[in-house]
Amino acid sequence: MPASSCRRIVSALAGLGLLAMSDPGLATPRAPARDPTGWVTPSDYPVESIDAREQGRVRAMLTIMPDGRVSACRITGPSGFSRLGDATCALLVRRARFEAASGPSELSLTIEWVHPIWPTKPPEDLGGARLIRGITNDDYPSAAVSSNQQGWVGARFDIDVEGRGRSCEVFRSSGYHLLDRATCEALEKRVRFEPARGADGQPVPVTGVCTSTIFRLPGKAYKAPRTPLPSTVEWCPPPRQGAR
Repeated sequence: MPASSCRRIVSALAGLGLLAMSDPGLATPRAPARDPTGWVTPSDYPVESIDAREQGRVRAMLTIMPDGRVSACRITGPSGFSRLGDATCALLVRRARFEAASGPSELSLTIEWVHPIWPTKPPEDLGGARLIRGITNDDYPSAAVSSNQQGWVGARFDIDVEGRGRSCEVFRSSGYHLLDRATCEALEKRVRFEPARGADGQPVPVTGVCTSTIFRLPGKAYKAPRTPLPSTVEWCPPPRQGAR
């Protein structure tokens, strides 16, 4: 497959969960004949997997027939949750289409299923602290659910010596006060961390931890952010130990 075709697929699906694409070189793959943005979408997340809080990466090998249809899909890199693997293959077999060619070919795709209510990018740098209990479905406000409110919330907060979130502030609003407030309430009241420790082994506070959370209703379409929340940006520098 020409490099431009690879870039086309990766670019089209960058905000929908498709992380990588590679050609195993078993034959000559074809360019997509159908818009890749419709192959896998956020609204395809299995409801049962949402309820069970399942997420992970799935690598699949597609067999592409001469007419461009996907005739077979096999999981070569499981996520650890069969429902996500089953959904990946079912969607790609049903929707993926490629240009016609003289013979069959194979193509490897890697898709990441990110739980729609868990942080889209868990904080990678907690300044030495460790996440014990994060945001869950229970933190989705019932009033927001009944009003069909969905959105992406970016928040910055501190972690005290007891492993509790403090001083939460929203730097990227979802557009809904209920979701913004629920994010900070969860981070300050229910989310728990193993506190960071200083050189003497004693707990120390951590300031400036950033995270992003998507609130999404099962069965409702929601377009995820095109790029993950950066861990270091102008309004959210890397966290550090010690009080502000």
